[in-house]
Amino acid sequence: MIGKHLLLTLRSLRRNLLYAILVITGLALGITTFLSTIQWSAWHLTFDRDFPREELIYRLTFEENREGFYRHTARILHGNALNKIIFTDMLPGIELSGRLAPFRKGAFIIGDRTFYEEHTYACDPTFLEIFQPGVISGEREGMLDAPFTMILTRSAATRFFGDEDPVGQSLELMHQFDSYPTTYSVTAVIEDFPPNSHFRISVLTSFEDPVKYTWTAWTYLKLQGGADPRQTEEDIRQFITSNIDEPYAQRLQPRLQPVTDIHLKSHKAREIQPNVRFRTVLILITAGMLVFLLAWFNFTLLSFSQNQLNIQQLVIQWQMGAGKRNFLFQFILDNLLVGVIAFAGGILLTFLLSPSIQQLGGIPVARDPGILAFSILLLSCSSAPAQY
Repeated sequence: MIGKHLLLTLRSLRRNLLYAILVITGLALGITTFLSTIQWSAWHLTFDRDFPREELIYRLTFEENREGFYRHTARILHGNALNKIIFTDMLPGIELSGRLAPFRKGAFIIGDRTFYEEHTYACDPTFLEIFQPGVISGEREGMLDAPFTMILTRSAATRFFGDEDPVGQSLELMHQFDSYPTTYSVTAVIEDFPPNSHFRISVLTSFEDPVKYTWTAWTYLKLQGGADPRQTEEDIRQFITSNIDEPYAQRLQPRLQPVTDIHLKSHKAREIQPNVRFRTVLILITAGMLVFLLAWFNFTLLSFSQNQLNIQQLVIQWQMGAGKRNFLFQFILDNLLVGVIAFAGGILLTFLLSPSIQQLGGIPVARDPGILAFSILLLSCSSAPAQY
């Protein structure tokens, strides 16, 4: 019974080959669009969720508001106030605090070779305790405690030294505010930070003197379990007004933002790198779903029209004793077979186009098995009612 209907479906597709190609191609493109947009969106929703105890990590910023003036930057500009916050033990609820300061236009000199590395920063040793990157080689404790020390990520170490272990090696770093290069010693190689992080880091150096560093920096706090972020903001505000004798101190309002909210919900000046708006993610999810549903609707409409054109085949089946149930079963089988072929083609096309999509948008598609499985399951659930 099923074999006879399947044979009729295959004969119909072979007889109407151009129709089959157009329908399957259109539906496969709709499926590819859906899978790509869902995975792109899901990727952005995972940002900064791979750090240990990420729910306790916050970024500290200062909001300034006075008559005729407003400023709220991601990188703290008031280094004197920040320095006192970092090195005080008077603030309850804060387990760790660490700064990340940029090198502008950093150039590394290794022998007669020069490497330009955009993602180079100085940081407090506590920054590493907050985000806890994996250590590949070298020291595991106190990696940046000494001045003029440096750690490389795996990718930077490979780029600078190839297969050679860089631990113990010296290299020179020069940036736009230096007249002469400064020599640093490599103390460790760490794993690359997750690509779905709101910052990109290749090299981290120690501060020459952390206590005396009063320039700008991005600042991260790890709160103690159970600490109230709003209360911590108020404690910091009171600390600033009581301990900093500067005119700006009275107008600073500390703000704590969960690290997991930065990528989609923070668009301040001086962000460490451009972020994506949450509404953009929602728009793309909606657009991908609409394209997919439109492709299904077009497929169903064309299938119905094609069956109407095959009226002679239906008449012959009726004369041979076929009833309404046979006609309905044949219609469903025709749609199901074309749908399965298009479904498989759409998934295959997604894999084939994923390198190009990643090159254009910098987002891996069809790389995360969990996200891919979720998007395929969502696609199956969405297509089931549309097919029938």
